[in-house]
Amino acid sequence: MTALLSIEGKKTDPTAWTPFIKQYIADSYAESPDQYGDDCTTIDQLRSQSVNLPSHPNVLTRLQQYYAQLSQIMTKFPLDIGIQFCWYPINGSGSNSVGHKNGYFEKACVLFSIASMYSELGCSESKDSAEGARQSCIYFQNAAGCFQHLRDVVTQEIRVSPPPDMEQKILTFLSTLMLAQAQECSWKKALIENVRNGAIARLAIKISDFYLTVADLATDDAVAPHIPPSWPLHMRTKANYYEAVAQHRKGIECTQNGKFGEHITRLQLADATLRKAQQDMSSSQSFWTSTPIINDALQRSVNDLQELIAEQLASAIRDNDTVYMDVIPAASQVSAILKFEIVKPVTPIIVTNPLNEMDLSGEDPKRLKPLFSKLVPFAVHQAISVYVDRKDLILKIDIMKKIKELDDECNSTLQTLGLPSSLEALVQPTGLPDSILAKAEEIQHEGGCEALNKMFENVEMLSTKNAALIDEAVNELGKEHDEDERLRRRFQLEWIRPTSISLTSHLLEKGDKLSETLENARNADKIVKEKLNNWSRLIDLLSLPEKAIEQSIPSGTTTSSQGDVGDEVIKCLKDLVDECNENIRDRQRILDEAQSIHEQDDISPLVLRRASELSAGSSTVKIETSQFDPLFTTELGKYSDLLSQVKKHSQNQWMLLNKIQDANNEFVAKRRGNMEVSRREKALQNLEQAYLKFKEIRTNLVEGIKFHSQFSKALVKYRDICVDFVMARQIEAVDLSREYETMENNPFNV
Repeated sequence: MTALLSIEGKKTDPTAWTPFIKQYIADSYAESPDQYGDDCTTIDQLRSQSVNLPSHPNVLTRLQQYYAQLSQIMTKFPLDIGIQFCWYPINGSGSNSVGHKNGYFEKACVLFSIASMYSELGCSESKDSAEGARQSCIYFQNAAGCFQHLRDVVTQEIRVSPPPDMEQKILTFLSTLMLAQAQECSWKKALIENVRNGAIARLAIKISDFYLTVADLATDDAVAPHIPPSWPLHMRTKANYYEAVAQHRKGIECTQNGKFGEHITRLQLADATLRKAQQDMSSSQSFWTSTPIINDALQRSVNDLQELIAEQLASAIRDNDTVYMDVIPAASQVSAILKFEIVKPVTPIIVTNPLNEMDLSGEDPKRLKPLFSKLVPFAVHQAISVYVDRKDLILKIDIMKKIKELDDECNSTLQTLGLPSSLEALVQPTGLPDSILAKAEEIQHEGGCEALNKMFENVEMLSTKNAALIDEAVNELGKEHDEDERLRRRFQLEWIRPTSISLTSHLLEKGDKLSETLENARNADKIVKEKLNNWSRLIDLLSLPEKAIEQSIPSGTTTSSQGDVGDEVIKCLKDLVDECNENIRDRQRILDEAQSIHEQDDISPLVLRRASELSAGSSTVKIETSQFDPLFTTELGKYSDLLSQVKKHSQNQWMLLNKIQDANNEFVAKRRGNMEVSRREKALQNLEQAYLKFKEIRTNLVEGIKFHSQFSKALVKYRDICVDFVMARQIEAVDLSREYETMENNPFNV
């Protein structure tokens, strides 16, 4: 059996899933990450117990389990949850690692390691027995299948350019090389089992064909940098060797069929091929040494076969000259040996359908349990998020924003025209108008400036608490970094665990973003406080008893009554203003109804049911968000009537405001100027404006309290993740320190 080649497995830097998964669950799934602590521990253990380890069937099993769990995890999470996976090129073709924040990149590198381990196991099996050769053949076919699946499927999922040692051409090269060696093991098994010479020849000529293909691929610029320089010669030599083997065995078959002349021709062909192999090996010797770079075992095989053929050729020629006297055909006249390809790429089921190899029902204790099974598939989670975004868009943009624009336009127009204050100042020259009384009662009911100040104090308290949470988290990370640097200086090169900054960069980036968000919110809070200070005097006035408010407003005179204006003009303008206010109240009803529908609009059960229908119960069917669009369209139909009502308001309001403008122009033209009425009108307008500012400030403060309260929950999760990370690092540091201290105290204790 000539020398077989194994593929070096890829090496990687240590990486922990746990902090990133917990952070993502906390941010995106609105669930406590603590309930997935065991799953996080398991995935970290699987990685550390399978990568960077020597080949062994048990290690291969763990690698396959890690690959299967990766496939499961990628249905729950997006490809980038912040983890930087760093893997090194094979065969020392580059000293720097290649890293991507991409779960599919990790999956691709793990599959490469699985294929490599299959190749190593194929080489390690004994070929002295038929069973050993058969098992080696299976391993090499599995390796070929894994490299092929990596090329055709997994690297297509990465969505970034694969590293140079996983480009299409090199994966084709590796897969074909594994098939060549699998065919070689089948040939060896046939030899052991004394299969007839014709079949042996057909197997051997296919081996030669395989090696010719990989020898050509090995010289490609995309392949050559990633394989040892001796491999192309190794493959050409094997191609020549197995061509000679095929001709030799076919020649033996010729003698059994009485074709003694053809036997000689085939031995001559075999001899010429082996001489070519010898010439290649001789020319490959180093200038500085006579040691050939070709494998010793392969060189011995070539030499032994050449000696055997030389002896048999001399004997065959002598026998034919003296006994058989058969015509010796030219090499071009002998028929080509038919190729018998007995191998093919065989991809393990756990690679092609990893989820099918898991115990999804939870009823089989012998099968692999899928991690994070309680989380809905990421595609479903994403679909729910898409629907939530769409319904939020309808509520916040198409309804809330549009209604606010209409209300603002309406209020702005009335304020610009001095309505309804100018009407009330003329119609009711003394006392408080009903509209001002209603506004004052509302402000008093809601607590006036005292309530607003208390709300602002609540906002400040929440803001301060949130700032403290960020500081606590960042300070914990800073302390851990300082302690790690201290231990690194103490133990120097022996302190080989990843640096703090390499593991916490994403947490620090998250902290910076959270700090920036909080600072923006605090600046907005200051603007609200300034508005409150500017309008507090007039808001306090509306909080006084009716008599006190009335005394603060100038009175008109009975002589400046509406008689000169005309009851009809006043009534027309008053009716239009009332209609405008009624529209505002109707839009509030629309908004309340929309918010109620929005709060109860949970599409999760329908999406899960639809996902089940799409997958037909199979966990391997890929679900795309676009497949839920018909369901989204149907469910969003519940907002259609409200959207139509808002659109109708939008179409009608411009006509109403134009009528109010025209009626007010007529009202102003006919109203006689009177300073007392003007002063009263201005005072009423100020109270109207103060009421609107009270409502605006109160809305701002309610939103501020809501923001800081929700933001606090996110900050608590962020703080807890940082604290958990620091605690885990501290425990790890204590254990490592004790281990190194023991080694220092007992330097000869291995």
